[in-house]
Amino acid sequence: MTNYKHLIRMGTNAEKKYCRDFQNQYDAIVINANILAHTTSSMSSFLGCELSKDFLIDPQTYAFQSYGNLLQTSKGKTPNANIKKSISSMLTSYGEKIKKIIEEEKRSISYNDFLGEEGEAFLHELSDNVIDFQLNTIQNQSLENSEYGEYIQYELASNTQTVNLKPFALIPPYFYMTENTVDNWILHNTNAIKYCKEKFCDETIYAQIVINKEILLNTGIIDKIIKYYSSTNADGYFIWIDSFDEKNIGQTYLNNFIYFLKNLKNCNKPIYQIYGSYFSIMLTKDCLSGTCHGMEYGETREVFPVGGGIPVSKFYMPDLHKRLLYRDALEFLLAKKYLVDKATYFSNVCDCKTCKQVINDNPEIDFSAYGDFNSTTFKRKAGNREYSVTMDYPTTEAKDLCLKHYLFNKTVEYEYVNTKNWQELIQQLLEAHNNSCDILGDDVDYLLTWANVIKSNFIEDQEI
Repeated sequence: MTNYKHLIRMGTNAEKKYCRDFQNQYDAIVINANILAHTTSSMSSFLGCELSKDFLIDPQTYAFQSYGNLLQTSKGKTPNANIKKSISSMLTSYGEKIKKIIEEEKRSISYNDFLGEEGEAFLHELSDNVIDFQLNTIQNQSLENSEYGEYIQYELASNTQTVNLKPFALIPPYFYMTENTVDNWILHNTNAIKYCKEKFCDETIYAQIVINKEILLNTGIIDKIIKYYSSTNADGYFIWIDSFDEKNIGQTYLNNFIYFLKNLKNCNKPIYQIYGSYFSIMLTKDCLSGTCHGMEYGETREVFPVGGGIPVSKFYMPDLHKRLLYRDALEFLLAKKYLVDKATYFSNVCDCKTCKQVINDNPEIDFSAYGDFNSTTFKRKAGNREYSVTMDYPTTEAKDLCLKHYLFNKTVEYEYVNTKNWQELIQQLLEAHNNSCDILGDDVDYLLTWANVIKSNFIEDQEI
């Protein structure tokens, strides 16, 4: 199997342009099944023919564990609310029984649904449909597409590699586990993998392990998960830890995360962190085969997200490996005198392609392009009182610049880690902390945490 170190997740159809523009700067792309199910034709053409990049389809079966999160948020999560259209499209592909549970019985799926002979048959049916969806949707749709059909038939007949119609790995149904539910779900999760390994024996089958971060505080549960999943003979593993923000998590969590990875690594199979930051990129030197991120916001993710938020401009600070609010980034750069001229900016902040387009003869003014905004005023009521509220939203241009700057820098991070040893990586973290803590204070303490965790796990007996 190809060594995929740098994976990128596309969250919406609007992000196609960035996947295309940066296609030579990452190894593979991850998409969610609901996006493919809802926009099958356009997404199949994009992935199979236009992009021709190795890809993975996340089947998202964990979503059925929370009925409320499948409802249309715009209409309110009431018993009469509709299932989100993209989820409904996905359900149609996954079989009548799961569709009946969600859309007719209007309830979450339960581990009890998979118990007994009937439950086992349901798990097998769901597994068949989930794998079939990943394996055949893009190929079937692409062949039926009048624009690409004849071209694809020709390419397949000539056995060339210019079209890519099949994921690099297939993921069986998987379900989210917490410290309280791991005993209920782990058997169903691993049975699905074993079934798919036997049924689809010629395919590459990866296990997706999705857990609550509190499990990392219990090495007994970690050991149980490793024991069960190693018995499946899966060809590799994708790890997703709920709300695992590597910049805002303590040393105990990070140390135990490495404990988990090192012990799972004994299976001698590839391991990928499905949502990871620069910390996970560093771990590709030892216990991770690769890691994945989304477009700016995808370095950590809740399994069941709670609402959204007001969009704000954030600038990715390369040395800090962190996105800062635009105003905080500006204050930091002014305090460090990095905006006095473009040479100073390029040598101390960033010299990516986007920054070289933005920063010219007046860096202080030029840098504002990353923080441009529009204001919207609307009315609100509090009892009998009505008042006006003004909110600022980043312009489309500012969001575009911030995102491209971010993507350029993620590529640099992978390349940097690949060429440096542990001591050099730790030294960079310490220097970045020392250079910024006078202004940003405790907001950059994660750099010290990362340095301590890396040292204790990989070079404890070596001099830094």
